[in-house]
Amino acid sequence: MIIKSFAATSSAAALKLVREEMGGDAIVLKTTRVHDRINGNQVEITACLEKPSVDQSSRLLIEPERKIAASAQATSPVDDVVENNRQPVGCKDTVKSVLLQADLNSQFVDDFVQELSSGQTESENDLENALTLMSSKLADVMLPGLEFKVGDRLLFVGPAGSGKSSVLGKMAAHLVTRSKMKVRLATLDDMKVGAIDEIQNYADFLDLELAEPESEPTDDSITLIDAPSLNLGDNSAEIHKSKITSTKPDYCFLVVSALMRSSDISRYVTQAAELDSATHLIITMLDQTDALGGIMAAATASGLKVAFVTDSPGGLGMITSPDPHLTARRILQIKDECEQA
Repeated sequence: MIIKSFAATSSAAALKLVREEMGGDAIVLKTTRVHDRINGNQVEITACLEKPSVDQSSRLLIEPERKIAASAQATSPVDDVVENNRQPVGCKDTVKSVLLQADLNSQFVDDFVQELSSGQTESENDLENALTLMSSKLADVMLPGLEFKVGDRLLFVGPAGSGKSSVLGKMAAHLVTRSKMKVRLATLDDMKVGAIDEIQNYADFLDLELAEPESEPTDDSITLIDAPSLNLGDNSAEIHKSKITSTKPDYCFLVVSALMRSSDISRYVTQAAELDSATHLIITMLDQTDALGGIMAAATASGLKVAFVTDSPGGLGMITSPDPHLTARRILQIKDECEQA
C-alpha cells in the first residue's frame, strides 16, 4: 500500500493531482483544510493505492517532491538551506523554521529554541547544538533494541491506512529470517474486506501457521495478531476494546503513519489510549516524508516509546529499530557537509 498527500487551492485541483499521480484506482482517505505561511489556505487530500504496480511504486516513491497545484511558490529560509547544498543553519530563527516545516508542535518548537538559546552546550554553532539537543529529545522517546521471546503475543492496532497489516508482515519476516524464530499469524479484523486474505498471503509466503487470535500461547513460537482499524473521531476503540483485551497481548503496538499531521496524531493516540493495553509505538512510512514531527507528537500524547519504524511500502522491506541521531538529522535537514561544518 502507498499513501500520499496532495495539496492545492481547491478540492478539485487536489483531486486532479491525485488522479494524475496515482491513477483512477486511488482511494481518498481524508480531506483536510490546511494553512501555511507560504501557500496560504489549501485543501489537502490523502489518498492510497492498495496494490500499486511496480511502475507506480517507483514513480510515487522515488519522485522527490509532490506536485502542488499553485502558482510559482515563494521560497522560505528552509528552501534556501536546501537549494544552497544544505549549508549550515546559521541562526536560531532558521532552526525554528526548519522545525515548524517538520510539523513539530509549535509549543515544542518554542521550548526547543528557548533551550537552544540557554547556551548549555559547548559549541557555538546553532546547527550542531540543535542536532545534539534534538538527538537527546528523540532518544528520550525511542526504545531501540526491543526483543521478544517464544510464547509472546504481539498485537498491532492503528487507524485505517496506517500500514499495521504491512507492519505485521514485516515483523513476521524479520522474526523468521533474522531471528530464526517460529511465528504464527492471526487476525481479529472482521471489518476490512480481504483482511483474512492479506494475513493468509503473508502466512503462505513465509510458510507460517494461521492461529485463532484467542488461542493459548505456545512454548515454541511467537503469535502476531492483526486488529481492526481504530479510526479518529468514532467509537471504534470502545467497540473493539473487549475483543482486543481478550487476546491478552504481551505487547500491543500502536501503529501510526508519519504522513498523518501531528495534530491528528495527538488526537488519535489520545483516543486510542482508551484501549488501556498499548505498550509501544511503531511509526510507518518514513520513506514518504521528512516532516517527522508526528514521532514526537505520538510519543508525547501517548506516553509510549517508539520501538520500531518502517521506511518501505506495503509488506516489502524491513522493520527496524529507531535511530535518534539519524532521525534528528532528517528533521533538521542535515547532510554530511553540514554536520562536518
